[in-house]
Amino acid sequence: MVKLSINPVDVRTHIGKGVDALMNAITKNIYLQTTCQKHRKIMKINIGIKEEDRNAVSEQLARLLADEFILYTKTRNAHWNIEGSDFHSMHVFFESQYEQLDEIMDSVAERIRKIGHYAPGTLTQLLQLTHLTEKSDNKNDSLGFLKELLEDHESIIKFIRGNIKPFSDEYSDAGTSDFITGLMETHEGMAWMIRSHFSL
Repeated sequence: MVKLSINPVDVRTHIGKGVDALMNAITKNIYLQTTCQKHRKIMKINIGIKEEDRNAVSEQLARLLADEFILYTKTRNAHWNIEGSDFHSMHVFFESQYEQLDEIMDSVAERIRKIGHYAPGTLTQLLQLTHLTEKSDNKNDSLGFLKELLEDHESIIKFIRGNIKPFSDEYSDAGTSDFITGLMETHEGMAWMIRSHFSL
């Protein structure tokens, strides 16, 4: 079992910069300790991206993977527990959505591996890394599930959008920048399908 330790000096340094900066520091500690400690002897990778840049990119991809996992689980929950007169159509719709998310999760994990890191693979890790919440206040009706899932898709879209330029411009990783651009477009399509269930 990996023992999590956070340097108090690092925490104090980040407090003055706001909650987001503090959470980023904690996330970095979680990611580096939970995915790297048991794999010290990985073969050196030489793909034209500096190690510190690959570290920065993989940290954000780990957070994205955690978000995708939570959204996948919540979409599965909607598929299993939907009730109402539209049960069958929504049961099938949610299935199509979680199948897409399953493929997305796999592709994000593989991207992390391609740039020389290990993907977080335990529930504890994923829950520590995610921006999303497992909490659900809906009543198992279609509109309740749809609203909650739409909010999560839009949250992921904004997170991805905020990383596209940094990945290419700051970390010299045009490949991952292009990769997440494709993921963003997929989420935009999925969000559109969900949003279309609501009438103004």
